[in-house]
Amino acid sequence: MFVAPAGAFFVGYLGDVPVAMGGWRSRPDVPRLGGSSSAEIKRMYVARAGRRMGLARALLAHLERTAAESGADTMVLETGVAQPEAIALYESAGYEPVEKFGHYARSPLSRCFGKRL
Repeated sequence: MFVAPAGAFFVGYLGDVPVAMGGWRSRPDVPRLGGSSSAEIKRMYVARAGRRMGLARALLAHLERTAAESGADTMVLETGVAQPEAIALYESAGYEPVEKFGHYARSPLSRCFGKRL
């Protein structure tokens, strides 16, 4: 699902230690927020050793940029109600709530967000 040009996956390191990861994949079946091509963020995570260093924000910007370079004009994602820090990050980066999609459509613990790139 992360094979170019329909997706990409990245790992960030501090020295030799992997501390951040995330990817995106094309999703023609999800909300497009008025655009024509959507990508979905998947598996974004920053390990405790890499937190509070701006890595999550840098990784998010990188995912957005690389998805846009591959033709996506909308980014969507799912996160859970138990991840308030993630929700705060996405909202501060301009993401807004969108209709739940895919596996998450009926989950009361999921929150879906989207942003025009």
